[in-house]
Amino acid sequence: VMTEVVLKLDKMENAKQRVNELLMEVEGAETASALIMAWFLQNRIGVLVRSVDERHIEENSPFMVGKVAKMTQVQMQRLSGLIRLVVDDHDISNFDGVEVTIFNERESGVQVYWLNENSLMRVHEVAAKGKTELGSHPGQRESG
Repeated sequence: VMTEVVLKLDKMENAKQRVNELLMEVEGAETASALIMAWFLQNRIGVLVRSVDERHIEENSPFMVGKVAKMTQVQMQRLSGLIRLVVDDHDISNFDGVEVTIFNERESGVQVYWLNENSLMRVHEVAAKGKTELGSHPGQRESG
């Protein structure tokens, strides 16, 4: 699975860009391979590392993966969604979905969830008296 995700990701420009954005956010993450491996391990999914490519062995080494900080729930969910899309051969488009601006006038933060018929996924938190802009869930379309 790991090889499949990384190889497919290299061919998907937009999904690769989103993973690279996460690389910049997650402390200690230096490569997509290390970030994805850390995601598997932080989700308690065991991975048997094997490769004849020394670069891949190094990227997936306990040293490189161990440098990746514990991801936040939102980061884990974002990467989870990207991994599912990549495995299913669906690249995301920069224009796939609706751009959303959320204003929070409350005295406390609010959480934003994507909801479909099968699942509820927390994707963002808007601070008290705050504003955030984000793209909607891939596949979400503007209506009317």
